[in-house]
Amino acid sequence: MSATVQLSRTSNATKLALLALILCTSTNRASAVNLNYDSLSSLEEPLAVEVGDTTLLLTGLVDASWTDLDLNGSDVTGDDLFLTTNTQLRAETQLPNSWTLGATYFASYASGQTNNDSYTDNAALFVGGVWGTLAIGNTTGLVREQTRRRRGAGNAVLQFDDYVFGLTDVGVSYITRFGPAQIIATIDDESNYEIGTSFQRPLGNKDYRFTLRWQDTQQDTDSFGATIESQSIGFVSELTYGSSVFDLNFGVEDITVNKTKVDRTFLSIGASRKWNAFTG
Repeated sequence: MSATVQLSRTSNATKLALLALILCTSTNRASAVNLNYDSLSSLEEPLAVEVGDTTLLLTGLVDASWTDLDLNGSDVTGDDLFLTTNTQLRAETQLPNSWTLGATYFASYASGQTNNDSYTDNAALFVGGVWGTLAIGNTTGLVREQTRRRRGAGNAVLQFDDYVFGLTDVGVSYITRFGPAQIIATIDDESNYEIGTSFQRPLGNKDYRFTLRWQDTQQDTDSFGATIESQSIGFVSELTYGSSVFDLNFGVEDITVNKTKVDRTFLSIGASRKWNAFTG
């Protein structure tokens, strides 16, 4: 599928004005900063302990897989065990003015088939109050995390189900809430920005969730001095009925490389159901 969308790039002053407008008009409590951008979710409820005036919250998981590949009767890989694990530690304390000051650290490890193990981590500092939460660090994945489709039951990832281009690793994010609606805005160290909003509310015996995400980026490449501009918009709709979840993700990305335009459209639909301790 393809579609053409006319999008224009805003100035840096406009980006800062949007962030300032959200900051000055919000009224909510401090929000938690979750830096888990992996395909696997951590445990739903963290372990918490009080150390003086500081609260420590720890969450994570371990996922293992076993592979035995035979090709024409010949054992190719042997019996291989692959391990994926992630851990997130958050420390926060309340200041005398009722603001919440804290830090979050997330680490992920995955073993590879050819001893190419990978280790990644994210870190951020945050402060929050009735006006919302302001975070700095590896926060450029927060908008997608709050507006994406729900993760699957396993360590599976849909390819090309997101924007091709994105923000850099380091940025500043602001989170605020207005009733059932949450708004997140992020700007990175190269003035690229992303804004997302989510709305979730029960209606009868069903629960509805809708999200909208806008991203504007510009990257300079070393190849032929090309400049890549990308403007993207995405929409997620989710329905929860009993133990079943049905969701849809639709997005459009407009890419410009030295005045050459490429329009990209993607769509994914999914459903999951929980039977006691099992999810499928």
